[in-house]
Amino acid sequence: MIDRPQSDREDSALELALLRALCADPAALSAKAWQDISAYRFSDPLHQVVFDALRRAKEASPTAVHAALLAELTRQGFPDVELDSFLSDGAAMPNDLMDTVRRLLRANESMETRPAAKPSKP
Repeated sequence: MIDRPQSDREDSALELALLRALCADPAALSAKAWQDISAYRFSDPLHQVVFDALRRAKEASPTAVHAALLAELTRQGFPDVELDSFLSDGAAMPNDLMDTVRRLLRANESMETRPAAKPSKP
């Protein structure tokens, strides 16, 4: 088992908050913000797949986004994922969403200087 630093858990929580907000309203981000956050490396592979699917479907209605998300998750090898964690309430307001984007981008920049996670002892 690998111990994840507190900052990694915080990044994962920020990622989930961003994804929930985008599932609720993909149009909540400006084109520039979508471009900026597209360079971010998500800490969880599932989060990355969800984000990539949302990015491709961002112009669609919420119902179409959810259908596209299910299809993409299945194609990418995540057929049994429950979308409830991404579709639940908690979508951020646009100002909070932009703050989340900025925090993730800062975390991504600092990730390059972080030491690798150390395996925990059994």
